[in-house]
Amino acid sequence: MNLPNENIIVVRDLAIGYGDKVILHNLNFQVRRGEVFMILGGSGSGKSTLLKNLIGLYTPKAGEVWIEDGNLAVAEDEERLRLFRKFGVMYQGGALFGSMTVLENVRLPLDEFTALPRPLKDLAALAKLKQVGLTAVQLRGSWKWE
Repeated sequence: MNLPNENIIVVRDLAIGYGDKVILHNLNFQVRRGEVFMILGGSGSGKSTLLKNLIGLYTPKAGEVWIEDGNLAVAEDEERLRLFRKFGVMYQGGALFGSMTVLENVRLPLDEFTALPRPLKDLAALAKLKQVGLTAVQLRGSWKWE
C-alpha cells in the first residue's frame, strides 16, 4: 500500500488487547504529515496499550498499522527495522539517560544509526538543541548550558 504523501500513519480496523481479551477494536484513524495528533482518555482506557501497538512493542489482535509505506503490524526482520527507523518515541518520564550529557542523549540516534564522523554528529545535535531553545558552549571538553 502506498499512502498519499500527506498521510504518514494510517490505522485500519485495529483491535488490541491482552490474551483473549480485546480492549479496543475497530480503531481507524490517520495522521497527516505536519499534523499534531493526540490520543486522550481516562486512566486505564487503553492509551498506553494503543501506543505500544502503534510502535510495534505489542502485536495487534487484528488490523493494520501503516507507517508511510509499510504495515508495521505484520512486518518482519529487515522490513520491521526499516519501519522502526522512520519514527522515534519519547516517553513521558525518564526520557534522558542520566549517565550521559544532554548533547550525548540528543546525539545517541546518530551514534546508533549513522556512520557520520563525531564532529558532524555533534553539530547536528547542537543544531537540534538550538531549535528548542537550548544553546551550549564547549569549555575544556565539557558543555556549559546557557
